[in-house]
Amino acid sequence: MREAKRITEEEIKYQWDYYSELARQRNEVISQIKEALTSVSQPFQFEKWQRAIKYKYSWHPLCTNGSLTFNGGRFNTGNDVNSKE
Repeated sequence: MREAKRITEEEIKYQWDYYSELARQRNEVISQIKEALTSVSQPFQFEKWQRAIKYKYSWHPLCTNGSLTFNGGRFNTGNDVNSKE
């Protein structure tokens, strides 16, 4: 049990150090990341769009749970995904 606890603590420390290092690296180049993303973005006009979610997902509207159960899932485009419109 002690060995398992020690290994678990080492793994948690490693994961935290790894996450922290990646966060530090992202922080150093965040302005470059934002610039790269905005430089290739284009305005998009939504037409015939709606989004319907079940009440149980309403506290987390961007959560993707349930989105793969049928065409469009929780992200509805206004047209059937398979339609040729």
